Formats: sequence, C-alpha cells, structure tokens
Amino acid sequence: MSSESHVPTPLYSLGLSYTSSIYDPSNDTFLLMDVLEEHKNELISLKPLLVFEIGSGSGVITVFLKKLLHPWVNFISLTSDINMNACRCTQETCSMNSFEKKIDSICCDTIKPFLPRICNKIDLLIFNPPYVLTEEKPRCEEELCYAGGPNGRHVLDGLLPRLKDVLTVVNFVDGGHLECSVVGNRIRGCENLFVLILIEVYLIPKMGNEHSGVSALDNHLFNLRFAAKELVRNSKKCEKEEKDEKNKLVAALKKGQREVAQVHAENAIRKKNEAINYLRMSARIDAVAARVQTAATQKRVTQSMSGVVKAMESAMKSMDLEKVQNLMDRFERDFENMDVTTATMDNAMSATSTLNVPQGDVDMLMKEASDQAGIELNMELPAGETGTIGIKVSTPAENDDLSQRLAALRQS
Repeated sequence: MSSESHVPTPLYSLGLSYTSSIYDPSNDTFLLMDVLEEHKNELISLKPLLVFEIGSGSGVITVFLKKLLHPWVNFISLTSDINMNACRCTQETCSMNSFEKKIDSICCDTIKPFLPRICNKIDLLIFNPPYVLTEEKPRCEEELCYAGGPNGRHVLDGLLPRLKDVLTVVNFVDGGHLECSVVGNRIRGCENLFVLILIEVYLIPKMGNEHSGVSALDNHLFNLRFAAKELVRNSKKCEKEEKDEKNKLVAALKKGQREVAQVHAENAIRKKNEAINYLRMSARIDAVAARVQTAATQKRVTQSMSGVVKAMESAMKSMDLEKVQNLMDRFERDFENMDVTTATMDNAMSATSTLNVPQGDVDMLMKEASDQAGIELNMELPAGETGTIGIKVSTPAENDDLSQRLAALRQS
C-alpha cells in the first residue's frame, strides 16, 4: 500500500425519500474500497480508459475510485443499476463530490443493453453482487440489491460467461481461462466477506502453433510478475502483523505479564523476518522476470528480422533497387532497436537484481536513513576518511565517480 494518506470515504446521502430501496454502504462496501486503495499502484499502471461498475447503488465505489486515481489516471466511468432510484442516488453522490460531469449512470440489467457496443472495451469491471441466500429469485425492487437466489450466485452466474466479450484484456487463446484469487477478506458478525480478482491466464501454446497470439515466454513473464506482486502483498501483511504484535507486547508489559510479552516479542520478530524474506524473494523474481522480458523481446525482434531477410531475398531477385533500399533501411532499424532493447533490459536487470548490489551502497543508504531519523550508527557502519577538522575527505574513487556523473549530466 502506498505511504500516502488514506482516501476518505466519499460523501453520500441516503436520507432522501427515494433512497429506501437502495443498499446502504456496509462492511462489504468498505472492504472493497480498502482493497482498491491497497492496489492503487497496480491500478495506476493499468491506465484504464473505461471503468464500468455494475450495481452502483449509492455510487460511493465509483466516486472513491475517481478520487483514488486522480490526477494520475483520467478514465471514463460508466455505472449501471437495475434500480432507477440507485441511478439517481449515484448521480447525487457524484454531485456531492464534484464529479457530476464525469460519471454516467444508466438504469439497466448488468451490461446487457451495452452489448455489442462495449465488446472488449472495458479495462476494469467492478461488481459487488447480491449474495444473500434467498429461497426464490428477487420479486420486488427492494430485494434486487441483496437477493442472490438459492445459491447466492444468481446474478453472478449470469455475468461470468460474458466477461470474455466485454473485457479488453481477456483473450481466450488455446483454451485460456480466468484464474480467481482472493485479495481481501474480512469477518463481520456472521458474514465472512471476500474480494476476488479475476486474472487472465493463458495456456502454453502447442509447439508449431504459429497463430496462438501469445508465446510461452509471455505466459511465464505474466505469471512471474503476478507472483512478485503477491509476495509484496504478503510482505506488507507481515509488517502489519508485526506492528500488531508489538502493540500487544507493550500492553502485556504494562500489565506485568512478562511471559505473554515474551511470546508477542517472538511473534513480532518472526513476522519481521517473514516480511523481509517475502520482499527478498519478490526482488529475485523481479530479476528473473527482467531476464525473461529480454528473451521475449529478442525473440520478437529476431522474428521481425527474419521476415525482413526473406523480403530482401525476394526484392533482390526482382532487382527493384528502391525496394531493396527500403528493406535495407528497415533491416538497419531492426538492428538498432535490438541494440537499444538489449541495453535497456540489461540496465533493468542490474537495477532490479538485489543479488549483486555492492554492500558499500547498502551501508551508505542505511547511514543516510539513520541520519534522517536521528540514529547514530557510527559504531556499526564504516565511515569515510576525515580530515583534521572533522570534514570528510573525498577519495580518488569518489572524485572519478563524481566526474563521470557530471559528464553524463552534460550529455543529457
């Protein structure tokens, strides 16, 4: 989660005469907002152009997402609800939060009326479906916001088969499918609430299939990046649990319960080590993903150059000098692109890999951080040479490094 302050819950009003049939923001609503905020960086990197919320109700989820991603991402927001009063309330919530001209709310059943106009155009689809078990399907407008039918999945089961038709990222090649992961969980009373995310998963194409659209390297690259993000989430979870154990440790000491305090101290240390291990493994997977990215990019460039070579051979046979010149220019551009790509990925690998980071750099960074926090680490970290009046003396290596950096700045 970002270190920035939390985005407050949007202003909303359900005290109007027409809001009696609208689902009030509740535990599941707040859980979904927490999960969206936790994945803020991923949402910004996604750069969605079209975001669609099904069953907007009070409208707080879509308005919250607008506030969360502003000003980094400017996207079109569409919402739908089968309850006309919910659409009116969504517009009222938008107006109260100064988004009245940026969010459209349509009274309809899920996404059916939008097809086929929005086929493969939705970048992010948000849905908090009605899940309460009911003996029958909803019979009146008041039941639509919560009734999930006999299995609690009446509305959801009708939507899932349509995802491949509306989402931009879904491309079911060679039997690809959506993989479901739990990204949020909260227990409130008798309810065990979950937030699920559906991630596109490609099957590895068969050998010799040239029309699959996605290579095995691309599949592995996606899975590696997803695994790295999952490890980072686990690390943050352990950090939170470590803080909780420290608070329990202080409380136990205040009560004089030394044995209980010792248990919480051990738990805090264990959670701290787990968080570090998760973060270290995530960095290693990032380094591997960078190498896979290099291989995938070089493969695509190689295939492009192979096609150019074949075209050159055909042009040489016809002796069309202008065509040969154009193909030679393309061939040189491909080589230049390959050189730039290789250099860029080499830099990325050296930046993401933590296995070869010089210990001196790590020590210097720790010393700078300790200086900012007012912590003295002079006894633990090596210090540079100092002159007679306590001023650090630059070494020849440092002077060379400074000269190189200044030269690089002049060139840029």
